[in-house]
Amino acid sequence: MINIQIGADVSTSSSMLAETGADRLPRSQRFQAATGQRQRGFSLIELMVALAVLGVVTAIALPMYTGYIETAQQSVMSNSIQSIILLEEEARLSTGSYKSGTYDPADPGDASGLTALIGWAPRSNDDTTTYVVSCLTGFTIDGSSNCLSTSRGLTIVATNDNGVTITKDHTR
Repeated sequence: MINIQIGADVSTSSSMLAETGADRLPRSQRFQAATGQRQRGFSLIELMVALAVLGVVTAIALPMYTGYIETAQQSVMSNSIQSIILLEEEARLSTGSYKSGTYDPADPGDASGLTALIGWAPRSNDDTTTYVVSCLTGFTIDGSSNCLSTSRGLTIVATNDNGVTITKDHTR
């Protein structure tokens, strides 16, 4: 026989729980027994395990990401050095000597800088790398930017704001 009650009061519901022995169940199971619904959520252990997994993934990924960033910065610096070498060779062919100078991102329009001497500037305004071009033998004529005709090449040093330095010697 099926007994259906419509509009049952709270005392009847609690008496039904007592008859079934549901009052001895934990609170979450009592709620499920009384309403027919299950409580949903995460336990503290599940949350701690998820955070531990996230921590391990971060510990592995962060050094790899940093390595990728450094490699990309070195690539940009190497490409810029190659561009400087090409422009220096063009200057040597037209004037007979290399030009020594610097590119300082703090003062990119410096009159004695690489932009004024050979027309070179980095591709991006966000470039914070300092480039120094000097004669391979280390001599210049009377403080000018021209390398001595006996100089057989250049030394180009690129240093970015993270302290990464690339040095390239170019000889003809």
